[in-house]
Amino acid sequence: PNLYKKANEYFMIGEYHEAIELYDKILEISPTNTKTSLMKGIALENLERHKASILEFYKVNQQEPENITALIGLGVGFGNYGEYKQALEYFEQAYELSPENHVVKNYYEFAIKNEKKYLYNEAEKPEVFTLNIPETVPAWIKNTAGWWATDKIPDEEFLKGINFLINNNLLIVDLPDVQELSEEEQKVKDRNQAEGLGIGLEKLNPAPMGVGVFELEDGSGEWEVGAYFHDKPDEISIIILETAFEADGFVISEIPETDWVAKVKRELSPVEAGRFFVFGKHDKKKLPKDRVGLLIEASMAFGTGHHGTTKGCLLALDKLISKGKKIDNVIDIGCGTAVLAMAVGKVSSSEIIASDVDQVAVEVALANLKANELENRINCLQATGFEDGFIKSSAPFDLIFANILKPPLIGLAPSIRSYLKSGGHVVISGILDEQAIEIIEVYGQNNLEVFDRIDIGEWVTLTLIPSE
Repeated sequence: PNLYKKANEYFMIGEYHEAIELYDKILEISPTNTKTSLMKGIALENLERHKASILEFYKVNQQEPENITALIGLGVGFGNYGEYKQALEYFEQAYELSPENHVVKNYYEFAIKNEKKYLYNEAEKPEVFTLNIPETVPAWIKNTAGWWATDKIPDEEFLKGINFLINNNLLIVDLPDVQELSEEEQKVKDRNQAEGLGIGLEKLNPAPMGVGVFELEDGSGEWEVGAYFHDKPDEISIIILETAFEADGFVISEIPETDWVAKVKRELSPVEAGRFFVFGKHDKKKLPKDRVGLLIEASMAFGTGHHGTTKGCLLALDKLISKGKKIDNVIDIGCGTAVLAMAVGKVSSSEIIASDVDQVAVEVALANLKANELENRINCLQATGFEDGFIKSSAPFDLIFANILKPPLIGLAPSIRSYLKSGGHVVISGILDEQAIEIIEVYGQNNLEVFDRIDIGEWVTLTLIPSE
């Protein structure tokens, strides 16, 4: 036990060579210790000794064919070695055994998604590697029957065998030209890797309280992925994710208790968006006389006006008002703090609904309505999209806000069109610049066209009108 504990200590600080030495000593004493073999396999994979790690996971797989960690290890190892079809087979086995396991499901889906995206596919094995011809083929080829198994033999013997095949015209080497990824292709690959890692973290058990995926602003093109957990995450799952997504490695640290809401309140500055002035209670004296004040305290809901999407929606509303847009019936889908609904309430006598799927957001919104003396003007409720009896009975709307994210925006497109009045306007955001074309196409298919567009940083806000 002490030897295993020491080996794991080396493992956790990245001293994989030292850890492997101790794992080997344990395996000399207990060759069938699958737990130790799994740790050794992960350590080898972290050293990019893919073939050696595959052999360790294979040993465990032979003893315990339904060992999920061994199957994942084999999938990761084969994938990193370039045997993508073989990798997918092992991920499929793991998924069949444990379809509800979030980590297994993530690897399986990732393997399916990326199987055909690699630059090179699995190389075709020369027929001689599978033939039993003792007279012409070295015994090691007949027995191993695969490139990856070369870790079982010395390098010089492998090279000797390859040279034998080449010299006897049994193997013709035809290497493809190396095609480096363009700068744009590399950016897309890096982004996909980072976002995939973020999705993998979200599916861990215990699940994180939040996951962030950010591109560093230093021009390096690198990405930072982080997650916050209430309880310490499973370190083996973290290591497997690092390996699968080619990450440099996570640093796990304990964060001291901090009242983040109070901290943000102290640091949050007012935001001006056209005629609107969004501020916290501590900045009440800064409200200009010619601005429409919206009192929003930092909270557990989205929408303080500082983000490009919220500010974009406020500016879009400001433009519509300036152009004389008549607003009688309004709904704010995914209202967060209800800042958009309150903005309408401050400048019109409209009927207004603010809804959100998150009950915490609804409670925050209700508190903000009261602080702005709008609690009797705006109906605030928990609902998913338009799936609520009160919302349906209040339709159609002449102004619909939806400041959410791309997937739900796409899903809501048909409903938004059907619940919009003729001559009405839709303001949507939560859209990254590179997502805008797809969103515009989807809404175009639902007979909505772009009336106005506001870009703030990497975020886009669209105002849409019926195209019929």
